[in-house]
Amino acid sequence: MNLRAIFQDFEKVVKSNSNISISLFDPNGQLVASSQYGDTDLDLRNLQDNQTHVVVYRIKIRDSFYGYLVIKTKEVYKYLNEIGAVLFETFKTRIELEVEKEQRARILSTNEKLTESIIYDDNVNVSLNLMKQVSLRPDVFRIPIICLNSLSFTNDVLINLKYKINDNQTFYSKINENTIILFMHVNSNQLDGYEAYLISILKELEDWGLDHTTFYLGTLVNHVKDYQPSYHQALWLKDYLSIPKGKILFFKNYYLTYLIANNKSSYFSFEGYLEKIKQQKIDIVEVQTILESLLDNDFNLSRTAKTMFIHKNTLIYRINKLEREIFGFNIRNDFKNKIFVSSFLVYIKYIKIR
Repeated sequence: MNLRAIFQDFEKVVKSNSNISISLFDPNGQLVASSQYGDTDLDLRNLQDNQTHVVVYRIKIRDSFYGYLVIKTKEVYKYLNEIGAVLFETFKTRIELEVEKEQRARILSTNEKLTESIIYDDNVNVSLNLMKQVSLRPDVFRIPIICLNSLSFTNDVLINLKYKINDNQTFYSKINENTIILFMHVNSNQLDGYEAYLISILKELEDWGLDHTTFYLGTLVNHVKDYQPSYHQALWLKDYLSIPKGKILFFKNYYLTYLIANNKSSYFSFEGYLEKIKQQKIDIVEVQTILESLLDNDFNLSRTAKTMFIHKNTLIYRINKLEREIFGFNIRNDFKNKIFVSSFLVYIKYIKIR
């Protein structure tokens, strides 16, 4: 930040008053600039002792010390302290705005690097380091959202988003003129019914520069390693579905479409899994209940057990039995397997009504 340039703009305010001059000193007490021509030999210590003609203010912004602003009059002035306080607050406010601007630019720049790391590099350590730089927690729930504008986003949109979203755990980056990637934070107390919460937020953002925008949402995740797969879910929605502008699409509502588009043979193997359930004499209703509860709770075991009114260890035992005896793979850790099992649930419902 160029403090001298800020001072030079500010000194124009007092130049019309020949009785008042202002001077800027650095943190070491060295004169930086003065509004009074010829005041090149000012000594800060002497000025501080002259309380009848001078007031000295320490310039401290957010725990950072920038120096001193000195306001001096040629003669004793009854309202020096009052006038000085107003001038100092005006000067300080201008510096605070510049500090905020620099911090915002730094955060946005880091967010761009972070977004690139997530969607291109898949390097978790790099992403974690960048998140640490801007005080982003890696363990909270976020959902990637591709915001595609039919026109283009203005340069002020990202700044507006900062003030509208007002959540320091949400980060975002402008990818090109028509695309913004949002990694929207969802608080733990908003997890129940998070879809409605996100829809309300996105609708509000339309009035803050995101009008004419279609929103493609991946899956809610709380591990950095899952950000890229979830982003690719949103990307798949954008690339493969023909959707009119202004819509909000959740990937979880297109599980079966995704499965059929990317692994057509899997759908026809569902009958084999259903046969295994019959052979093992496992209650199909129990299987359906487990799968539905897992899906409704984004495969979070603690919340799923709570929903089913059973102990978490009991749930794990039942899931392990299904994984071992029916599916032959872990239905919780790999995203494609989650998709497969979710689609199998659709198949079970289809069989019941056929």
